[in-house]
Amino acid sequence: MTDGYIHACVGPPESAREPDPRCTPSSAGEKTNNSRLAARAFYKLLAHPLIFDIKQRMVTADYRGMRQAFGAHLALEDCRGLRILDVGCGTGLCLDRLFCAEDNFIVGVDLNVAYTQWAGKLYPEIHFVAASADQLPFTGQLFDLVLLSSVLHHLSDPVSMDLFDNLKRATTSDATVLLSEPVWSDNRLSNCLLRWDRGAHVKSPEGWLELVSEHFLVKKDFIYRYARTEFLGLVLGFRQSD
Repeated sequence: MTDGYIHACVGPPESAREPDPRCTPSSAGEKTNNSRLAARAFYKLLAHPLIFDIKQRMVTADYRGMRQAFGAHLALEDCRGLRILDVGCGTGLCLDRLFCAEDNFIVGVDLNVAYTQWAGKLYPEIHFVAASADQLPFTGQLFDLVLLSSVLHHLSDPVSMDLFDNLKRATTSDATVLLSEPVWSDNRLSNCLLRWDRGAHVKSPEGWLELVSEHFLVKKDFIYRYARTEFLGLVLGFRQSD
């Protein structure tokens, strides 16, 4: 594994996204410009690991909702002796809350070097690597469990497909992938919150299922609410080559 920074060809946070009509300002022009400026300022703040970490702690409630939604797949008694990879790990809070580092070998990957450095200081028992999602620095069947939590909506579809190819090369043949992504829904508050998210590629549940179907078998799918936002949860297995 390498600790070096690997550049990713991912669109900027302010790249175009489909607007939700229920969250569009009542008038264009100045209101829209002010909203964009505010969003960019918010994104700049979140680029700092301390600010991002505080924000995560405020909204996640220690990831209890995610643990409940995924049930036994995230039960501590069932997560022992595993080699776990979290792609898009941020500052490591999610990994620390969901898994026991003493019972598992855990690696977190994030593009933001400052995030991984911060995470390494907070959780020295977990291994953190700064790398691009589409250029994971792993070879061989290393991992039994992969966590993709709120990462794909930051990636374009081609980058996500490259990530899936990379994951297949880095995991065991019977590895499980736990995927959680925000979705456009009938929940107006959820949709409005998503307009402030840095990810520019939020999809409907059907859109996410279409994206993953080429690489994965869907073992379980469900909608749950997390931090006032509607999420799609997927338990996936890799499709095996004929």
